[in-house]
Formats: sequence, structure tokens, C-alpha cells
Amino acid sequence: MSINNAINKVRTNTPCFSAYISTNIEVLSDPIFDYALINNTSSYNPSNGEFSTPSDGNYVIGYNILFDAGMGQENVGFYISIGGVPFNTIIIPWHRRINGFYGVHPYYITLNQTNIYTLSAGDIVKVVSATYEIGRYYIAPYSYFYGYKII
Repeated sequence: MSINNAINKVRTNTPCFSAYISTNIEVLSDPIFDYALINNTSSYNPSNGEFSTPSDGNYVIGYNILFDAGMGQENVGFYISIGGVPFNTIIIPWHRRINGFYGVHPYYITLNQTNIYTLSAGDIVKVVSATYEIGRYYIAPYSYFYGYKII
């Protein structure tokens, strides 16, 4: 098989995407990874942060989020949502008090998760905020969301 044929086979048979957040964003709802670095089947939408699986199969899906924990947030977390159903929620109970004050900048925490999911064509996959306390936090640039089909 020639290199061009191998590349075309990967393009058509191995859907993959990798997207990141391009600037500090204050998150008052679910994070949207606005810059698609790789999106070989155009299945990732950087406008709403959703990946629509183009074909049935097993997919590796993951995220890595770097956020500013200095805003007084008590619990911060994220999860993978497939068709609106949460999977594998990661919550960090965050009780940091220094000299009687919440939030001494800069202070960042990273949350990450990678799993294999069996998905059907058209399933909508996204990262969803699972924050239980009222408050604000900022996601730092280059936090990313990615996925690819296992052949």
C-alpha cells in the first residue's frame, strides 16, 4: 500500500479530533473548546463544543482542563456527556483558605480524564461542567478535548 493510500484510509476510517480553548474564559456554563487543531471528518463543532460520532465503534474520548482555582469555588468538576447522559464525573472538593481569604492568584488545578466508549453514529459527546457551588472560575488556554476511533 502506498503512503497516500494509507493516509487516505486513516482519513476515512479513523475519525479523530483535538480541540483546545484559545484564551482565558470565565465559565458560567459548559466549556467550549473553540479551536479545532485536528478535525479530519469535520465531526467536531468548535462553536458549541460537541463531537458527533460519524460511525459506530469504540472511541477514546478525553479532556484535560487547567483552571484558575482562586475564585473561591468550593467544588469544581467536569464530566463527559454522551447524548446528555453523564459518564465518569470527576469532582474536586476544593477548600483552600490562606490567611482567612479565598483565592490567592495564580493557583491552578488540572483535571483530566480519558476513557473508551462504545458509541453509535450520531451520538453527541461533549465536556460538561459539574460544578455544584455557585461561583466563578476561569479555564486557562490550551485546555483540550479530544477523541479518536479505535480500529
